[in-house]
Amino acid sequence: MSGARKNVRKLFPGEKVMCASGIVFLLSLFVPWWQGIPGNGNLLVRDEIPVSATGLEETWNAFEGSTFGEVFWVATALGCVAVLAIALTRTDINSPIALCAVVALLSVVSLIFLVLQIIDPPELMNRDWGLFVGLLSLVGVVVGAGMILTDEGTGRQ
Repeated sequence: MSGARKNVRKLFPGEKVMCASGIVFLLSLFVPWWQGIPGNGNLLVRDEIPVSATGLEETWNAFEGSTFGEVFWVATALGCVAVLAIALTRTDINSPIALCAVVALLSVVSLIFLVLQIIDPPELMNRDWGLFVGLLSLVGVVVGAGMILTDEGTGRQ
């Protein structure tokens, strides 16, 4: 355990921010991002508010409410986990820089898809708390990746 703790201390601030945010983002993909009524036509209207035939609102996670963005979201989150694994298992911390550049690009594309989902939510669905946790953690990934990429040329030994 002390060896792993020493390796964590060797992580640079950008790597800590990116990896911690990436793990939170990965977990946020499985919590409710959307709530509402599925667009299956089984709607009742009560007090001018559409409800499902059962009277209960349903929730959906990131995978159930998106059409294409989840591919980039999963790739970004797994890229952050890969950066963390490489950084913790190698004594030379410079090795994940190329992977960090890929994760930085993925995180920017993922952020674009997420912002588009926030602007134009799926039909008959409202935004739930997990969506905003995902947004904040994805911004953390972008910031952490930017910190790593700006440190690239500073001789990180």
